[in-house]
Amino acid sequence: MEKDEIKDLETTEASETITDKREEVDTEVSERENSENEQEELVLSTVDELEKVEEETREEPQVEVVLEEEEEVPTVETAAGRTSVEPSQDSQSTYADEPFLADNQVKSKIATKWNWGAMALPVFFGIANRSYLGLLSLLVIVPGIGWIFGIAWAIVFGINGERWALQNPDNRYRDEEEFRKIMDGWNRAGLVAFIIGVAAVIFMLLFFIMLGAAIFSSIDQFQY
Repeated sequence: MEKDEIKDLETTEASETITDKREEVDTEVSERENSENEQEELVLSTVDELEKVEEETREEPQVEVVLEEEEEVPTVETAAGRTSVEPSQDSQSTYADEPFLADNQVKSKIATKWNWGAMALPVFFGIANRSYLGLLSLLVIVPGIGWIFGIAWAIVFGINGERWALQNPDNRYRDEEEFRKIMDGWNRAGLVAFIIGVAAVIFMLLFFIMLGAAIFSSIDQFQY
């Protein structure tokens, strides 16, 4: 009887150990499966995120292009039911550097003054600035009183040359700064031309005076 009891105890212990081992193996297998599932979920989530980012990056430039096209060609419905295209801001900025035709209000604010270019170079100043009254200086070639009229008209044109050029509607200026820059260039050129002309006249006068003195001295020598 005792032997039978010992055998029963051994079999029960053996069965308990087997069941314990099976439970341990099952737990290990379940833990491994859980870890593998978690890794797979992480991989899938990262792949999904990457795909979403790629799709967003692909869609963003298309949206920008569409917006740019809409800004470049805006349309407005007219009273007749037709659509007219408004000029874009880019087209306006490309023509920003071009001068505009100043109206009377802008021109009235621009101050004029004496200009040496109009006085010393009246013909060139008049043609370049569409102030054609300067061509009257060509009357200096008239014999007799032509040179007197030429000097008087040069002074008058030096006083009024800028004002007459400004009053011509064909002349185009952005503002007073651009007008003043053009006229200052003519002022410097005219001053240089005036100085050269005065120096040339003085040189010629001295030359003729010396020539006349030499002729008179030679005549006196022949008389004696």
